Amino acid sequence: MDHNHEKVFDVILIIGLIILIVAYIQMNSATSLVSKDRISQCTQDSDCILVNSGCCGCSYGGGKTAVNKYYIGYWNENLSISCKDISCPAVISTDMSCFSEAKCVNNICKTVSLL
Repeated sequence: MDHNHEKVFDVILIIGLIILIVAYIQMNSATSLVSKDRISQCTQDSDCILVNSGCCGCSYGGGKTAVNKYYIGYWNENLSISCKDISCPAVISTDMSCFSEAKCVNNICKTVSLL
């Protein structure tokens, strides 16, 4: 390979690496790229699932919320990132969401009380 071809190859390689790095950063950065409205959209009750509404679940003084089941991984990953330095009290919550089920109400996943 002559000198000019080596330079072209090096430039293409560097550009390719930059593209890969940018794609990786975008995939693993900002956790709130999907809106709560989108995460909660549904067409039927079976689309919805209960998840911890914040860092602490019902066994630790927190509560539940309902999201579309296809976003459960996204939701839990975001909580994991934002709650990594949070300690939860060992206290059972009395929040009504802890006594609820997930339902699709007007195309939005909601917690609906069982009581």
